[in-house]
Amino acid sequence: MALMLSGGYQIPFTHRWSLYPCTSLFLTLLTTLLIHWARGGTVAGKKDWLRADGRILLVIWVVFLGNFRWRGTGDVVAASLQPFALMEHGHLYLDEYFPDSVEGEVSEVYRRGGHILSKYSSAPGLCLVPFDMIPGLARVVPTDLFLHQTQKIGASFLVALSALFLMKSLLFFVPGREAWFLAFAYAFGTSAFSISSQAIWQHGPSQFFLCLGLWMIARVFYPDSRSHGENLFGPLCLSGFSFAMAT
Repeated sequence: MALMLSGGYQIPFTHRWSLYPCTSLFLTLLTTLLIHWARGGTVAGKKDWLRADGRILLVIWVVFLGNFRWRGTGDVVAASLQPFALMEHGHLYLDEYFPDSVEGEVSEVYRRGGHILSKYSSAPGLCLVPFDMIPGLARVVPTDLFLHQTQKIGASFLVALSALFLMKSLLFFVPGREAWFLAFAYAFGTSAFSISSQAIWQHGPSQFFLCLGLWMIARVFYPDSRSHGENLFGPLCLSGFSFAMAT
């Protein structure tokens, strides 16, 4: 919470700039993984506090953040502003942020009906709401630097989650090691790394929902993947919702 309230923007009533949120998050995640591995997966003899799925997710997320490419392009600014517009003003119009509040390159917005809107789908912006919840509710001024930081955090996490759900889907078809290898190949050997994880374009959220939908479908159609008597209505609904969101 302190990181999101004090990272990457000018502290009110001062002339000081705090640490970038992405840098602080990268160091925190990396330290968490190193401590975990140094202790052999246990903490003071207690049960493993970072399960296999969590380790895979953190490793991929750390690598995505570790290239220190924090700035996206001008066409991600509108999506990055939408969570703040929703939480602070109750709508997705971007009127309050142009032309004075946001500096730097901004593109792919248009004016209609007296309002400024994004030319793209609002879905990527809505996916950023959990990552901007604290600064949005705290009325943090969304400067250009802060926007590019938080949108990279959200985009990279969604793509890391997509790799995790892809691995969980592959486990229905191939042995564990092969599923791990294919998931890491997807995460680091495709445009998932070079594009989708770097900024909140539509690519990353679409990949996340596609992989989540595939996992839900696998749970429904592979009997060994579910417990006896499990209600399939929930996974079916979630898979349909996921594929609709991907589209």
